[in-house]
Amino acid sequence: MKVIHVFATIALLAVVNSFAEEVPESLLLEVQSDVASLKKKGATLADCKDLAKTTCKEVKSDNGSSQKVIDSQSSGAECTSRGQKTVNISVTRYNKVVTQWKESKKTITVSENAMVSFSARTFKSLKVGKCGFIFSSRSYLSARAKYNRAVNIERTLRGKVSEAKKVVVMAKKEQRRLQHQCRCAVKRRRDTLWRTVNNSAKRAKAAKAMAKCKMMQCVLSGTPVSNKKCKGVLPKLRNKKLDSLTERVKCQSGACAAFCKKKREAYPVLMQKSAWISKYTVKKSHSSSSKLIPHPGKVINIAIRVGSITNNHWLRELKREMYKVFPKGKYAARIVTSVGAVKRSDQVFFDMVPDKHYSRTEISQLRSMLQRGSRLIMVGEHQGYAPQQNVRITKAVKALGGGVYVLGGTHITPNFTGKMINKLDLTSGIKKWQTSAYAALKIKSDVSDAVMVDKHKRIMMADQILYKGRLTVWADMNVWNSAQCRTNIPMYRNLVHQAWYFQRDVKSGVDPNKYDKAKKKAEKEGKPVPKKPKVDYSKKPKKPKKPKKPKKPTGCVCK
Repeated sequence: MKVIHVFATIALLAVVNSFAEEVPESLLLEVQSDVASLKKKGATLADCKDLAKTTCKEVKSDNGSSQKVIDSQSSGAECTSRGQKTVNISVTRYNKVVTQWKESKKTITVSENAMVSFSARTFKSLKVGKCGFIFSSRSYLSARAKYNRAVNIERTLRGKVSEAKKVVVMAKKEQRRLQHQCRCAVKRRRDTLWRTVNNSAKRAKAAKAMAKCKMMQCVLSGTPVSNKKCKGVLPKLRNKKLDSLTERVKCQSGACAAFCKKKREAYPVLMQKSAWISKYTVKKSHSSSSKLIPHPGKVINIAIRVGSITNNHWLRELKREMYKVFPKGKYAARIVTSVGAVKRSDQVFFDMVPDKHYSRTEISQLRSMLQRGSRLIMVGEHQGYAPQQNVRITKAVKALGGGVYVLGGTHITPNFTGKMINKLDLTSGIKKWQTSAYAALKIKSDVSDAVMVDKHKRIMMADQILYKGRLTVWADMNVWNSAQCRTNIPMYRNLVHQAWYFQRDVKSGVDPNKYDKAKKKAEKEGKPVPKKPKVDYSKKPKKPKKPKKPKKPTGCVCK
């Protein structure tokens, strides 16, 4: 047996040497060395052939497995459906609300053209200019009620259309972000796997193993090395072909990706739609031991403007009560006739039953005032008395970016006490608030608070976070009547005292609405509400250190 092995070895070496000039010398030397080593260990010619064949199979199998892994990856086509469900829901809702709104406008037209009939009258009972019997007739009152109801419904639906449109825009923006994020993830995964599998060192090693085993097969079987079968060529790997949109997507990497991540964390995209509410249940009210907001010890400047809706009746009423509420020495209250007359030093501006719509210049002036930490108090009246003034207030609030809407109607709740007064910093120490007839409000719950709520949960007064100041709204001028005004003095003073402290904080470089903004944001995102810091009006807040803004890498574009 040993003799046969020796002859086989000699024959093999002879064949290898005969083709030494036609193949790489280093590879032949390795084959010679490996075969000689195997023979020394007692391997037969068949064993060597089997080893060479098995090695080639393993190399091919590994290469095929790598290709399967590459091909099994996602193409990114599924990214197109990301966020589509939310978009579909928001678009469907928008179309539904638009349809309802169009129907409501038709209802108004029908109500306007409704026929009004009234009872016949004798000629002698008819007097020029005295037609009260018409406007008190059941037919007229019914037609007016239907018309007013149709108008209110149209206004509500118009607001819903505006909100639904914003939700659609936000949904589509979020969809683009999710699709971009998905495609970038697919592309990064594909590229990372390709770099790992198609590593040059790894591929060179596999190619050499393939060439070596093929050559060994040919050498052991006596096949000329120049034969095509003896050329061990490793099949090339094909990278995964992605969806066209995924292939073309431009993704951030490195410093740019880190910068954009920090930016998104600072300004997150919120997909929850803002909730407009017209009814609110007070969960907590202040205890009987709560204290009023203290006077700062310095003069508080107050500007007051009153519309001429009833031949200046309210102006006369206000002048009589103003200095009882805000005595001279501690307060500097004055009547103004225009928004432009409000000074930078004013902490509070009462604007009541406005005579006309606010101009762009006036809106800009009010916005600047709020950015200084001041309080803007807008007061309307019940719908039967000042409907146009309420519309002007609603439009002004919307132009300022606010979330308070005067719904209208006429409601009567003489006294607001206990669980009708919400537990807010503004209402600390307030035991009672007196009104007469008022219009209810609708508020955006993610930026506004219900301050006063009647027994039917309708919102009588609202206070909103707006820039670094506050916007307070209600619709009842009778709160200035002498009877109600004396009871309401603590609330009026809380309003102006808090405004003074807000303006002081802004001057110190502090946002007085910081906690309330964080609270509203947490409520909107469904996260735990942060712990409320203790309010200490006696201490001037320290100016916080400005966080360093991350430097934007050159050419970086955040998606």
